[in-house]
Amino acid sequence: LSNTQSVELKVKTKAEMIGRYDDWVLGALVAGEDGKAAQDEVVATMLVWNIDVQNWTMALQIGAHVLTHGLSLPERYKRTPATLIAEEIADASLKVVDAVDHGTLVATDTLTEGHDMPDQVRAKLMKAIGRKLMAEADAFDPEAEGANAGGKAALISAALTALKGAL
Repeated sequence: LSNTQSVELKVKTKAEMIGRYDDWVLGALVAGEDGKAAQDEVVATMLVWNIDVQNWTMALQIGAHVLTHGLSLPERYKRTPATLIAEEIADASLKVVDAVDHGTLVATDTLTEGHDMPDQVRAKLMKAIGRKLMAEADAFDPEAEGANAGGKAALISAALTALKGAL
């Protein structure tokens, strides 16, 4: 990967390689459930790679493990794990609003809540949540089956709350 200059090609390569580390990561996650987590560069790197390939479910599972056990990222990432998780997921959503679902954004906020990070990073995450809620409000169809009464107004209110938090 270090010889590849294209970010797009790096992401494609990571997506192809990531499966090779699944057993290792799952073993670490299981060991962590038993309180036996250890500093592990492979697990930390797979956190980043899963974010890069937008595998949000696995990224948040690994992220929870890393944050719960106070693991560090390799020095080359130059951020704390909570900062990296919040910023990278927020950036993906801000770049393409449909790249990250609302549940992942909220789970990211919950996971990283209480962890020290620059205010600008937390603001990015709140902005991403607000923009996602606005997109959902714009797409809301009150005639759709299962549409909640007052759904659009509730989405707009929640979006405004998140955006005010970002400010």
